[in-house]
Amino acid sequence: MADSQYTSRRAFLKGLPAASAALMLPSVASASAPDPVVAHYHDWLDARREWRELAELPENRNWDGPAMIAAQERGYQAEDEMLAHCATSPEGVAALVAIAWVYAGPTSTDPEIFDREASSIESRALRAAWRACTGDEGYPVT
Repeated sequence: MADSQYTSRRAFLKGLPAASAALMLPSVASASAPDPVVAHYHDWLDARREWRELAELPENRNWDGPAMIAAQERGYQAEDEMLAHCATSPEGVAALVAIAWVYAGPTSTDPEIFDREASSIESRALRAAWRACTGDEGYPVT
């Protein structure tokens, strides 16, 4: 069996753990606890939503009020948790795409500039990943 067209027993046995893990991953992920990234993504969205609501209040015009700082810190902590865990579902991957969108996607609030930035290769790649995970043609939810 020294013929190169056959896989050696040693190579075959060495590859079994990786092959079985690859075959089992989808069923293990669906049978186990919910994707941890998704829970942290919802915490992240809640913190960002609260921060934006607080930013609209006249007393928070400098964005340094205690409630705003607390919301920002909760957002950072949820973000760190999202990045510390491995996504086990398309929803978890979409959550990670949403973080990437915040850091690598469009930055302008001007609609014309935003559209141009959203047409960049980086933004298009992120939107394609978002669409693949969610079926949503829009922008990642942040």
